[in-house]
Amino acid sequence: MAPWCAYVSFIRDVLGWSNPVLEKFFGIDEQLTRSCGWVWWHENVLSISDRPEVLNRDEQGRLHCENAPSIKYRDGWSLYNWHGVSVPEYVIEKPQEITIEKIHAEKNAEVQRVMIERYGEEKYIVDSGMQPVAKDDRFGDIYLKEVEAGKPIAKIRVVNRSPEPDGSFKIYWLNINPKHYGGDAGRIPQAAVASTWRTTEVGKELFFRRWQDYSPVLET
Repeated sequence: MAPWCAYVSFIRDVLGWSNPVLEKFFGIDEQLTRSCGWVWWHENVLSISDRPEVLNRDEQGRLHCENAPSIKYRDGWSLYNWHGVSVPEYVIEKPQEITIEKIHAEKNAEVQRVMIERYGEEKYIVDSGMQPVAKDDRFGDIYLKEVEAGKPIAKIRVVNRSPEPDGSFKIYWLNINPKHYGGDAGRIPQAAVASTWRTTEVGKELFFRRWQDYSPVLET
């Protein structure tokens, strides 16, 4: 019902066109939607729901909340969503309960992708025993995994060349697009690292026109 009221109000308030017939039939509906939630019309029964007490969305308008219900009603009934994907409560409120076994047992591809994201891609790569598709002692190791829903896992594992005070070396996981450089970024570690460089800090244009041009003399 609410979408129809939106259509009618758009025609009336935005386009400036009014029709007494539409006002007559949709006037009551429009007034009703201003005071309640979902409404189900039946022949002899009208079901009316309350408005949600909590309603959280992401920037694209999809139901989403990182640590609480996306929708919650006064009676305690709630829904949990991650960027529009409906997920079990624990995935949002208790992500520490997500395990490799639970991820692999999940049949819904979208929910599984969310679970991996909440678990942490880097942690998932290590704990699941993923093997690199390409290794290079200098430039790092490429890890790729196609998933049925959402973007694939695509990262390169690199080691900071400057030692920490205790003598250890920090490991960093860099997101990559394996399609860059004609797919070489998904096959060749040097190309993968080169693809992480941009002409501007948050830009999309690659700094190196050819990945072979990325050959630092000194790394720190």
